[in-house]
Amino acid sequence: MKMPLYSVPIHRLGSSRRRERGTAVLVVLLCLAFVFVYIASNALTLHCLGRQLRLVERHQIRRLAPPLPQGQDRAPKSQGTSQKARAHPGGRDR
Repeated sequence: MKMPLYSVPIHRLGSSRRRERGTAVLVVLLCLAFVFVYIASNALTLHCLGRQLRLVERHQIRRLAPPLPQGQDRAPKSQGTSQKARAHPGGRDR
């Protein structure tokens, strides 16, 4: 049985549209939340990869450094210089 449009209360027509708009807002917010989680996980991954790259670079520098004469350490403890304070063997400072 088909009901004429004038017999449906007007407040019911507006509530279904509001519900649809509310659902659309929730879907958009959910999509934004997924995008933010994706961006945060990528930033964390890039940070960890950067740390590992610096660690590999330090190991490579130590491995490829010219050998020192017998009785000398690579980092003299009496001078108190740290590895960051010394110049990079490639000519650029860290």
